[in-house]
Amino acid sequence: MRKLVQVGKVAVVAGLLAAVGVGVSTASAARPPRPPVNPCLCIDVYMPVLCPNGVVYSNSCYAGCAGQTNCVPLYDPPVEEL
Repeated sequence: MRKLVQVGKVAVVAGLLAAVGVGVSTASAARPPRPPVNPCLCIDVYMPVLCPNGVVYSNSCYAGCAGQTNCVPLYDPPVEEL
């Protein structure tokens, strides 16, 4: 008898959740997309680099996040005289 009462309670709770529109499929569909597991975080410092793909990135960190290697500085820094 107790088992029947417990099953009845579960059915009532499930029915109430369905009545208010809460369910597994609707709850997961309403969630925003998850951010990337390993986001690439770079400091916003403008030191442009030119990469072999022809794209100028604002700094070497952003170029590395895009998977680029062998990038060169776009502008040569001025040489200080002593």
